[in-house]
Amino acid sequence: MSKKDLNYLDVEISPIMRAAAVSNVSEMQWAIDVITLSNARRWGNQELFEAKRDVCIEKVRELPLTLQIIKNQEELLRKCMDPTFWDGTTEQSLDEVIDKLGPLMKHRDPSTSPFRVLDMQDSIKIRTWLELDGKPVPKSLYQQIVAQFISGLADQSEAIRKVRDGQMVSQTDIEEIVLLLEGCEHPISVENLREAWGAKRVNLQEFLAHILRGEDLPDWSTKVRGEFDAFLQEHSTFNPRQIEMLNALCNYVIDNEAVGKPALVADPFTRFDRRGFPGVFEMDQINEILSFTEALTA
Repeated sequence: MSKKDLNYLDVEISPIMRAAAVSNVSEMQWAIDVITLSNARRWGNQELFEAKRDVCIEKVRELPLTLQIIKNQEELLRKCMDPTFWDGTTEQSLDEVIDKLGPLMKHRDPSTSPFRVLDMQDSIKIRTWLELDGKPVPKSLYQQIVAQFISGLADQSEAIRKVRDGQMVSQTDIEEIVLLLEGCEHPISVENLREAWGAKRVNLQEFLAHILRGEDLPDWSTKVRGEFDAFLQEHSTFNPRQIEMLNALCNYVIDNEAVGKPALVADPFTRFDRRGFPGVFEMDQINEILSFTEALTA
């Protein structure tokens, strides 16, 4: 073997084999997440890197510091909660993250809030306001102003009335509504609406349905599963193996909130076929699936 081959085995294959040898599933998944993040950073795949970085940070936040075994790693945990740590850390530091935090992943508590009071002099509080044009606006007040403004538009906009009455709206209707929203005293954007209501990945039409018709804002996992179910119903020719892989993709989107081409040829999809999606789907099908997931996670 050449020096290049040995280096490839050491850098790429050895970490994966180390992860595969772990009996703790949570620890193995943690190792795979960090290794995938490292590879994505090395390849310059920013989309995959950011998705995996956010997954790692969220998993670290779910570790309860009330357990002494976890509190012993508090300094490392704090570093890992900082997104800039992942941007510039060394491969040796990532190895340390895998080795020291991997065994702790079985203690994760998904119900643990990322805004926790830690063992510090100052407490961490949830921010209850928005920064709009450099001024703080209470989220409750913003919700009230936006709801009143949008409800008042029904008298002058047929597009708003369509949403209120549960009718189908076109892209032209949405564009008209976006223009009307510019007349509010406080900026109305999907980003501001998501922050004010604490609802990530909810789109404008869903916010309008909530405000005008009182519909519940969709939970992310419920929304993703619903969209995937509809996608499968529209593509009734998929075979059982393809459906099984799409179900895995559904879970991946729920966990990572994004998916790109590189992810389709990596774990967990290589468990179904060593080539991942290309081993089960035709290329035109893969492109259609990617278009569907891009629209869903936009």
